[in-house]
Amino acid sequence: MKVSSKLLLAVSLVLVVALAVGASGCTDNDANVTNNTTNNTTNNTTNNTTNTTTNNTTDFEPNVTVINDNKTLSVKIVGNPTTGYTWNLTNTTVVGVLNQTSSGYTDPTTDANMVGVPGEFYWTFDGVRDGNTTLTFEYARSFEDNSTIATVKVDVKVNTDLTIEVVNVTES
Repeated sequence: MKVSSKLLLAVSLVLVVALAVGASGCTDNDANVTNNTTNNTTNNTTNNTTNTTTNNTTDFEPNVTVINDNKTLSVKIVGNPTTGYTWNLTNTTVVGVLNQTSSGYTDPTTDANMVGVPGEFYWTFDGVRDGNTTLTFEYARSFEDNSTIATVKVDVKVNTDLTIEVVNVTES
């Protein structure tokens, strides 16, 4: 009986030490997180490219590129479908003002052999009649309700000559 109680005491001591060592490395990261949401929008009128980046507490950093050559509008947003999240055009008000000519996902060109490397979701539009519209893109999981973690809105104006102007790009 003495051997059993000594063995039980030794095992208990090992468990207590293991728990203490494991717990010493744990910290409450949420206590140190501040909401550093910044919106940086750069509009380079030479090539009509707009890039925006938002950093927030979800550690998700959308990177949006809007390319406008006056007749065709391209929107590219970095994303990683291996996480279950995909970028989707969620509004249908573009019908009549813009015509979506293509969309899809491009695998990463660098580090293509690495698992989990993000690529780009893309959409291309042509103007079909003058007017204003807003393209709304949401980064969400299709299999979960209320899973949107980012939204990008691109306000667009199509002129009578069917040239396209990007009025504003916002992220939230």
